[in-house]
Amino acid sequence: MRDDDGPRLPRGVGFKTGEHDKMALQEPRLYTLNEVLHDRIFQVPPYQRGYSWTTLERDALFQDLRNVRDLRRDEHFMATLVFLNTGKQEMIGGADRLSVYDVVDGQQRLTTLVILLKAIEKNLRKNAQKAQAEKIDAILVKEQKDLILLQTNHDARDTLDGYLRKGHIGTLESAVTMHQRELMRAFRECERFVDDWGNPVGLLDVLKNRIKFVFFVLEDAGAVYTVFEVLNSRGLNVDWLDKMKSALMGVAFEKQKKLPAGELRSVEQEWTEIYRVLGKERVKDDDVLTIAATLHAHQPPGKGFQEAGALDFFREEARGGKLTPLEASQILRDVVRALDRFLEDPRHRAVCRVKQARLLATALLLSPQLKKDSESQEKALAAWEKAMYRLYVLADEDSRTRVGACVCLASEILNANLSLKQIIQRLNEIGNVTPEEATAVLNRIEAYEEWTSEEIIYFFWKYEERLAAESGEEIDPITWGKIWQNASKDKSVEHIYPQKDPYGNWKGKGRQNVKPESFVHRLANLLVLPPGINSKAGTNAFRDKADVYKNASGLHHVRKIMKLKDWNLSALEKREKDLIRFAHEQWW
Repeated sequence: MRDDDGPRLPRGVGFKTGEHDKMALQEPRLYTLNEVLHDRIFQVPPYQRGYSWTTLERDALFQDLRNVRDLRRDEHFMATLVFLNTGKQEMIGGADRLSVYDVVDGQQRLTTLVILLKAIEKNLRKNAQKAQAEKIDAILVKEQKDLILLQTNHDARDTLDGYLRKGHIGTLESAVTMHQRELMRAFRECERFVDDWGNPVGLLDVLKNRIKFVFFVLEDAGAVYTVFEVLNSRGLNVDWLDKMKSALMGVAFEKQKKLPAGELRSVEQEWTEIYRVLGKERVKDDDVLTIAATLHAHQPPGKGFQEAGALDFFREEARGGKLTPLEASQILRDVVRALDRFLEDPRHRAVCRVKQARLLATALLLSPQLKKDSESQEKALAAWEKAMYRLYVLADEDSRTRVGACVCLASEILNANLSLKQIIQRLNEIGNVTPEEATAVLNRIEAYEEWTSEEIIYFFWKYEERLAAESGEEIDPITWGKIWQNASKDKSVEHIYPQKDPYGNWKGKGRQNVKPESFVHRLANLLVLPPGINSKAGTNAFRDKADVYKNASGLHHVRKIMKLKDWNLSALEKREKDLIRFAHEQWW
């Protein structure tokens, strides 16, 4: 494949004969980054996923650039970029015009390279090379300062805008979504990379003139909705949810004359919302697609849909007219919204490590019958919570256990007319393990290593409720609010017998021929403390730790430990029996 105005494309790059015609592609060109950016501005449509590259992908990009330098390559093919020519133009400074392009594929790499240009600009300005810095700034921020080179989407829009205009890197603590946080990390990593490079002008030359891209331009908006399937057929990795979006939008575009006016635009709006919610990182991408398909199929596979099957299910439903693309998108949106609201509460996350627990919770949340009766829904969710924690945490079962029963019940909750009594009975059957099975697990499991932070905190939260009730009191909502808000092992889970004993404070507290490693992570050796207290206790001797624990004396389970004269293996074993007895009473 050869472009009339440019060099031959790298071997293996480009579509098969006829594919680019089908998608209304301009003949692809091999461009430097400087040529890609010339007389254009770019925008990421809101119905696309936001910036999600991590340190791993950015490091790979940085290594590519080092290789160009170290191997003294005159040029290096980096990637394919696909754009849609919107047909719009922006006037700048007199008669100059900039063409506006939507980024269809390659936004992660393009965004990172634009950030890297800004990092070079900042470095040059810092090192008194103002003239060079001004040239880069003119690329990034156009005349009159009202246009920037690249506008991203969702909550990260202002984050990137602030960096390109003013160099603001922001604070990671202020990031609300994954997109914002990864952009802020990219700002820092790119600036460190430029500093380490040592010669910013040399790096600028590599970026602008020595790395090259296959530059595809789509002239037909409908091609946007099929390009991902073509890219995937060429072996490029495309996320399943992104493929689902493209498939539904493709059907909507193909059938737009038969569908209500504005249907395609409405589908785009639904996907804008889906990606916005996913940016909060509480819901997994594959859950959205597979759970939605499993719940809405009349006869789902025995173990539920996997990604490929779920994609085929919705695509065929849309093509066959059983669902419109908008209805399918709304189903996916309902799933992601319901799960996100539910998992915002970390106490729910403590019961949702296994996928079928999330599947059942979604079914209970979306059941038309239960949505009309909030009291019944609360009772069903309470039964779900008890059954799932009993089975998948206390009994230590994994995602292979009773998956068929979970899929069957979830489907029937949404599609059959089950009574509350039937739902609770079926949940109890799924969670049916004996207290003796749980005892065997709790006697051996290293909870700190094998449970999540939420699962550990959840256990002691329930234990705290029991101890408070026995004292005729209620738990301290402020303290527990802080614990749940900062639910992490490092901040809130304390080892009474420390993981390490560098100063010999705990010598003789174990038992002959019993290594501390065999019991230090057991549930009975753990406390849950408000953030900050854990680090103060450190590896101190027990009585010194007990003095630190006074800062959490409002917690009943901490008070019980503070009353002890000493902490050793015998005390741990006695507490373990107490905790197992409590578990039997709470979950059986």
